[in-house]
Amino acid sequence: MNSLNAWASLGLVMALAGSSAVQAQTKQGEAGGAKKEFKVTWLGHAAFEVVSPGGTRLLIDPFLTKNPATPEAFKNLSRYKPDAILVSHSHFDHSGDALEIAKAGGAPVVGTFDFISSLGLPDKQAVGGNVGGTFAFGDVKVHLVPAMHSSEPGGRPLGFVLSFSDGRTLYHTGDTWIFGDMALIQEIYRPSVILLNVGGGPYTQDPLRNLPGSGERGGRARGVQGRKAASSHEAGRNEIVLRRLMGEAWVEGGA
Repeated sequence: MNSLNAWASLGLVMALAGSSAVQAQTKQGEAGGAKKEFKVTWLGHAAFEVVSPGGTRLLIDPFLTKNPATPEAFKNLSRYKPDAILVSHSHFDHSGDALEIAKAGGAPVVGTFDFISSLGLPDKQAVGGNVGGTFAFGDVKVHLVPAMHSSEPGGRPLGFVLSFSDGRTLYHTGDTWIFGDMALIQEIYRPSVILLNVGGGPYTQDPLRNLPGSGERGGRARGVQGRKAASSHEAGRNEIVLRRLMGEAWVEGGA
C-alpha cells in the first residue's frame, strides 16, 4: 500500500509558539464556517498536550523531566492538570512521567491493558484497553488504533485517534512503521491533523528509506490523509524529506 498522503490544504493552522513548543489552533471549519478552537502543544519528543474545543485536556506520551528536547518551562510537572493521560507504549521515552503526573493529580492513564495493569494505579485511574477500544473524556472520544513497534514489558503498542464533538479528529501515530491499516484508519476517522512519528534510525520509520515517493524519486505518498501534519519523535534530517512530501500541508514543529 502507499502510506502517508496527498495532504489537503484546509483545516488546522499550526504555528510555533516561540521556539519552545509547537501549537496548533483551529481557525475555520471545512466549509469556512467558524468553529471553536482546539489546541495542540508539542512538549518534546513524542509528547503533546491537546486541549479540546470544550476544554478537555489530554496528555500524550509525557516523557518530560528527563527529555532533552523538552523546554525547561514544560518540565515542571505541577503545571499539568490533564483529564486523561494517553501512553502509546511502555518504553521510557513515552511512558516517562505518566505515573507521577497521574499520582499527583488523579488523572486516569489510558493504554494497553497489560501495561496499565503493571502501573499499580487505583482501578478508577487504570484505563486499560486494546486495539478497537474507545474511551470518552469530556467532549473527546479516544480510539485505540494499531501501531507497528514493540512494547516490552507491557503488551502491544498503540496509536490514538481523538474524535472531537464537532467531528474533527486528530491521529497520534505512536512509534510505528508504515502499515496497511493506516488506510483503514483514514477511511474510518479521516484525521484533520496527524502527529507523525519520523524518528528514523534503528527504532522507528525513516522517511528517507520507507515512504513511497521519498528519496530520489520525490513526489507524494498516499494513504493516510490529514489536512495538516507535524513531526513527532525526533525529526532531524527526516523533516526535510517530509516537508517535500507534504508540500503546503507541512507545519513547523517536531521533536
